[in-house]
Order: sequence, then C-alpha cells, then structure tokens
Amino acid sequence: LVEGQLFFATWIHLWINLCLGITIMLLWPWMSHHIIKACLFPGHNNQDSSVVWRWHLLFNVLTALGMAVTTATVGLMGAFALVFIPAWISFQIAQNWHMCLVVSVGIGLVGYVLAFVTALLLDQPFGPVLVVCLLVLGMIASVGMHLGTVGKRR
Repeated sequence: LVEGQLFFATWIHLWINLCLGITIMLLWPWMSHHIIKACLFPGHNNQDSSVVWRWHLLFNVLTALGMAVTTATVGLMGAFALVFIPAWISFQIAQNWHMCLVVSVGIGLVGYVLAFVTALLLDQPFGPVLVVCLLVLGMIASVGMHLGTVGKRR
C-alpha cells in the first residue's frame, strides 16, 4: 500500500466514488421501479414516453460514470470482474430480483476485501488478485450449487 503496489487511487477517487455511490443509492428505488416496469410492460407508458427515456438515460449515465471511476481506481480487469462475476454468481443462488441484488453486492464486497487483504499480504497488484478472488468465489458457488442439487430428484 505504501509503495503504490495495490492501486493508484487518490482522495479525489474516494470522494467521487462516495458521491456516486450515495447518488445511486438515493436514486435506485425510483430508477429501478421505472426501468423494470418499462422492460416488463413496454406498452404501459405509451402516453408518457418522455419520462421513460429519462430514467434509462440516467441509468446509463450513472453506469458509465461508475465504470469510468472504477476503472480509474482498480483497473479495467477489476472493474469488469466486479460488474459481471458477482452478478453471475448471484443469478445462480438468488430466488428473486431483490435477493439477487443483495447477494451480488455482498459477493462483490467479500471479494473486494478478500482481494485487498490477499494483495497486501502477498505484495501483488490488486486488479488481478481481485479477478482471481471473484473467480474462486464463483467456482465455490458453482460447486456448492452442483453438490446441493446432485442428491435431489424432482
């Protein structure tokens, strides 16, 4: 950490991540409701289509900003691993959409902390260690799901 081996983040990265995270957490209840409703019932908002595109645009802008800031903080591999691998794992485990979001965030946090500690202890670059930790969590989840369903008959 002192030698800059883990990642090259400054206080500006921290503040931008905090502001973006708080903004997303505050807007998510309204934004997700409108986006999911527009995807599941596309003809429902035909009379007021001007509102729907605003929610989609806001979601796309926040996603692009999140990916840009995350890429600048943890690197390209780590950013994409944090987006795809926890979602892939939670899709296998979770029973519904809300639980999928909660499990995905939890897996991302566990993988991030595990990678941070591992990279610090082994003096390795953070991005690749993050990818490896998330892939290991994915393999553990896949094996756990396979072992949990092997003995069950429908």
